[in-house]
Amino acid sequence: QLAQSMQAELEEKAEGLPNDQKQELLREYQSRLTEKEQVIVQEIVDSIKEIIIKIAKEKQVRMVLDKSNVLYGGYDMTEEVIAYIKQNITEDTPENSDTSNIDDDTNFDENVLMEIE
Repeated sequence: QLAQSMQAELEEKAEGLPNDQKQELLREYQSRLTEKEQVIVQEIVDSIKEIIIKIAKEKQVRMVLDKSNVLYGGYDMTEEVIAYIKQNITEDTPENSDTSNIDDDTNFDENVLMEIE
């Protein structure tokens, strides 16, 4: 939505400008959009980290590691994190409740969370 609104704004401002000014305006908008995307992604990552900590505390997990750092064993809490996110997206933000892209078979190869016993 942000990209679409910025695209419309860019098209409006660029109308009638010479090509070099259009290109400069386009670079400016791309830079602003990239910055905003980074902020949004970081907010999501931070929220997921908070959820991981909450679940780990509830399950009395002392250490949480990325799957790529585990050679053997552990407790996989990925499904619990995904379920928590699905439930809270649906309950807390009805306007953003489309969880169709988060399914139970989501592949989190590098992000599977484990507890070392």
